[in-house]
Amino acid sequence: MGQAENVQRIDLHALVPRFASLRMHDAPRLARLVASIEQQGQLMPVVAVPEADKAGPWVLIDGYRRREALQRLGQDQIWVDVWQHSVDEALLAALARGPDRPWEAIEEAALIAELSSRHSLQAIARKPGRDVSWVSRRLSLIKALPEDLLNQVRAGWISLWAATRILAPLARANAEHARILLSRLEHQPLSTRELKPDFPPRESAKPLATTGLDGNFGFHAGGYIVTCNRLSISSCSGVGVLF
Repeated sequence: MGQAENVQRIDLHALVPRFASLRMHDAPRLARLVASIEQQGQLMPVVAVPEADKAGPWVLIDGYRRREALQRLGQDQIWVDVWQHSVDEALLAALARGPDRPWEAIEEAALIAELSSRHSLQAIARKPGRDVSWVSRRLSLIKALPEDLLNQVRAGWISLWAATRILAPLARANAEHARILLSRLEHQPLSTRELKPDFPPRESAKPLATTGLDGNFGFHAGGYIVTCNRLSISSCSGVGVLF
């Protein structure tokens, strides 16, 4: 167990996973973590803070994947580094922990969105030593995506790149077509490598969507021209994009 401020071993059920919806699901990473904990035990404590200055339960700040791994292993206790901060102070500190404990961009965006309901962007930027423009750009990731797209990104079905560069522009142009493509991606997930274009986008292209008499539809998404068959995303193709 690594060095920490105040490490305690507590019951798993005493942790409140209040911010689980902000974190991304990564099945391969979770499987590797389960295997690691099964062989070596929990090497790093999770981070939690007391709920409203009480002795327990504790609000989980960081370590949601470790908590899930221990649950899958049938464990009933967990090592916790209990910070003596308020919940918001702890969230800001977690945002500032640096490259040794990186969060995904969409997780940072969700955390900033959570904090922005109670704090100014200037105050949020101050703790991790960022400027306000960085905080605004992260926040725009959340605001640009419909809730169903956000859920798919968090679930690991769609990459953030695909959501922001393909599906979000398409949704703005034609919501029906975006739902068709999203539905197909749910059943036939594609990697970012499969979605990325082979050459640079047309910067002059604007979001649009058209439907042909043959049932195909086409759109400019993030500067790319894409055509798809309504029945199968495997037939989608375009200038710069091959699905």
